Amino acid sequence: MRLTENIKYLRILHGLKQADIAIRLNKTKNVISNWERGDNSPNPDEVEMLCRIFGVTPNQIFGWDPIPELDEYLEQERVKSERTAQLNEQRRKIREELKQIGDELKNMRG
Repeated sequence: MRLTENIKYLRILHGLKQADIAIRLNKTKNVISNWERGDNSPNPDEVEMLCRIFGVTPNQIFGWDPIPELDEYLEQERVKSERTAQLNEQRRKIREELKQIGDELKNMRG
C-alpha cells in the first residue's frame, strides 16, 4: 500500500495534479486516481517514469528506502492535522460555554 500513498503524496509535494501526471505518462486522470486509491498499480515502466518525475528511486517510491522530503512533508501535515483538531475542540468548548451563558441569561430574565 505504501506505493499508492507515495504516488499521491509525492504528487502533492511536487505541486502536481493528477491530470499533470496523466499528461506526462500519456494516461487518463482516472488511471492516476485509481493508482492513488490502490484500485490498480502502475506497471514497471510506469513506476520508472514516476520515479523520474518525482526524482526518487524505485526503492523510495515503494517505501523500502526513506524519502526525507516526503517524510518531512508528512510530519508537517500530521502537525497541521493535530493542530486543527485542537482548534476545533477549543471552538466546540467555546460554543458550549456561550450556550451556557445564553441559557443562564434567559433564566435570569425569567
